[in-house]
Amino acid sequence: MNVSDLSLKDLEYVLAIARHESFSVAAQECAVSQPALSKQLKNLEAQLRVRLFERNKRQVSLTEAGKQFVEQANIVLDQAKMLLLLSTAHQELLSGPFRLGAIASVCPYLLPLFVGALKSQFPHLQLMVKEGLTDDLVRDLKQGKLDAVIAATTFEEESISAIPLFFEPFLLASRKEDAPGMGRAIDIQEIDTTKLLLLEDGHCLKDQTVALCALKEQATAMNFKATSLETLLQMSAGGLGVAVIPALARPTGSRLNDSLVFSSFRKPDNGRSMALFYRKTYPLPENMRALAQFIVRHLPDTVQALL
Repeated sequence: MNVSDLSLKDLEYVLAIARHESFSVAAQECAVSQPALSKQLKNLEAQLRVRLFERNKRQVSLTEAGKQFVEQANIVLDQAKMLLLLSTAHQELLSGPFRLGAIASVCPYLLPLFVGALKSQFPHLQLMVKEGLTDDLVRDLKQGKLDAVIAATTFEEESISAIPLFFEPFLLASRKEDAPGMGRAIDIQEIDTTKLLLLEDGHCLKDQTVALCALKEQATAMNFKATSLETLLQMSAGGLGVAVIPALARPTGSRLNDSLVFSSFRKPDNGRSMALFYRKTYPLPENMRALAQFIVRHLPDTVQALL
């Protein structure tokens, strides 16, 4: 197969199928019929002499070769977009579709701080948000399903760049009778780990809490793992244990704020750093810098800006 035989449309078809894991939905997105899409993919696989997808009546999934193809196809399309942008004298900053991912332990607390103002200042920005776990969001970012991800700096990927956003201190949420110290900063060693509640596997905050407290999961409160910080707070308020939470998740103006005590930690580095991650091949890195700066300008004084 010659390079000239491979079209950008082929790459767009493959990425659409990978993104939706559905031929019918991908065909709708690409404005072609499903039979035409299937035929084009079949021709491409024949030319490449490799299967990109495993498919049956119920499921469509990438093969290992398909995963490598998708990763490289994203790079090629990013560069193709750059060629188009070079032909435009002036590009409006933060305009058009933008797919932003955010980890579940920050999304409901951070995004309300800036999304409204962002839409007002950049009315032509078509923002789409996905909440999820770090590994899933990073995979979607690498595959081109997302343009950027807000996550903790707990990973490194050669193909991904990061812009630091802020440092967020941890707090210990507990009822008064379970609080190791009232009105004072505490040490990690003061936490009764037999009462410590954790998020379920897949949350980077859960791994950070385990590492912070230097404990084994078997020594924590119970086998139950919470799916959200809100659940951890509810369980703590109910007297079922204590929880380590990031500062932005501290509730305000709710009964939880009246039921719980929030203790800060004596060591200032007991917390997490957050960043905006994007592919190094993304054609408009200035958009990423502008978005990061906008987010930082709307941060509360409970966190420390890093930009």
